[in-house]
Amino acid sequence: MIIQHEYPLHMVEHSGFIDFARTLQPQFNITSVTAVQEQVMGIYFREKHRLLDLLSGISGHLNLTVDLWTSNQSLAYVLITGHFIDNDWKLQRRILNLSHQDFFVSCLTKPLMEKFTKYWDDCNLVLAVAVVMDPRFKMKLVEFSFSRIYGEDAETWINIVDEGLHELYLEYLVQSLPAPTFIEGENDTLVKTEPQEDGLLSNGDGFSDFDIYISDIMGAQHMKSELDQYLEEPLLPRVQDFDVLGWWKMNRSKYPTLSKLASDVLSIPLSTISRIRIRYEREKVGQLSKFIET
Repeated sequence: MIIQHEYPLHMVEHSGFIDFARTLQPQFNITSVTAVQEQVMGIYFREKHRLLDLLSGISGHLNLTVDLWTSNQSLAYVLITGHFIDNDWKLQRRILNLSHQDFFVSCLTKPLMEKFTKYWDDCNLVLAVAVVMDPRFKMKLVEFSFSRIYGEDAETWINIVDEGLHELYLEYLVQSLPAPTFIEGENDTLVKTEPQEDGLLSNGDGFSDFDIYISDIMGAQHMKSELDQYLEEPLLPRVQDFDVLGWWKMNRSKYPTLSKLASDVLSIPLSTISRIRIRYEREKVGQLSKFIET
C-alpha cells in the first residue's frame, strides 16, 4: 500500500494508521520506519534483479525513450523507459531509471537536444523502414506516400529508403555470420575456412580462393536475400486487427535475419505522451519538451 499510493514511510507510526490496522486485525504488530524501509528496499532489489534477468534474455535491441512523470506529491521526474520485443514476440516496456526533473534539465537537456538535432533526419528513414516491415504495405506505401509528399523528388527519397533498408539488413546479416577462425602462419595471418561437404574447398590444388569466388557468384545468382524475397512477395490483405508482431513470429523461420531487424525496428515507440501534455510540459521545461515530443 505504501508503494502503490506513495505514502510516506513514517505513516506506520501514526496513531490513526495503527488504530485502523488494529481494527482490521487486532493482533497487528506495530512496525518501525526502519523495518518498512528495509522491506521496500528488498522489493526494489528483487525487482531490479528480475528486470536484469529479463533484459539479458532478449535477443534484439533495447530502444530508449524519455518521458515526464508527476508523483502524487506533485514532484516531477524524468523516466528512462526501455522498449523491446520479448521471446514470445510481445511488445514490452520497462522503466529503467528516473531522476528529478530539475537535475535532468540542468545536466542533460543540452546534449540531448544536440543529439536530437543531429539525428532528426534519420527519423524519417526509421519510420519508413517500420512501414516496410508491415507485410500489408512494404515499399508500396512508401512509394505511394512519397510521390504525394515530394512530387518530382519522390524517386530520390524512395531510393534513400531502399538503400538504407538494404544497408541495415546487411548489418544484421553480418552479425548473424559465424566469426572466422584466424591461424598464424610463418609470415602472415590467414583466415581458416572450413571445408564444405561437397569438397569444393578441399581439393588442395591451390585454387581455394578462386573456388570461394565462384561459390559466391553462383550463390548470388541462384539465391535472393531474405529482404528481396520479402519485398517481392504479394502484399497481405489490409485487415484492421492485423497482428504484425504475430506475423513475424510465425515467419521467423522463413526470415531468420530479417525478423530480427523487424523486431528491433517495430519496438521503437513513436510517442509516449499526449499533445495536451506536450503543451503543458513545454511551458515547464522548454527545449526538453521538444525533444520528448518526438
